[in-house]
Amino acid sequence: MESGDRDAFLTVFLREIADVSDEQIVAMRADPSWSDRVATAHTALRELPDDYRFDPARFHGLDVPTLLLLGGNSSADFKASRRALDAALPNSRIAILKGQDHTAMNTATELPVR
Repeated sequence: MESGDRDAFLTVFLREIADVSDEQIVAMRADPSWSDRVATAHTALRELPDDYRFDPARFHGLDVPTLLLLGGNSSADFKASRRALDAALPNSRIAILKGQDHTAMNTATELPVR
């Protein structure tokens, strides 16, 4: 971000931090929302880990039906975080989007509506 090249920053952030494949980044660039993503790239910094610690007990009273989407090809970190959240929520389930990574909502838009 210091260089001011938001596009380059966002690309590196997606690849290195969010574990988004080059193929998915190409698809995201083709989407009309890419320019908005670039314009707000500075907000991605808030996604970096800091001192937040997941406290499952905070979620035990949240009895809202919750569907957690998970790309079947997502990294082990994403899979572990979904399992932890699913265990913490009393009324949740995980739906695995086979053959997809973390950005299936951009690369396979038809899957979440099934």
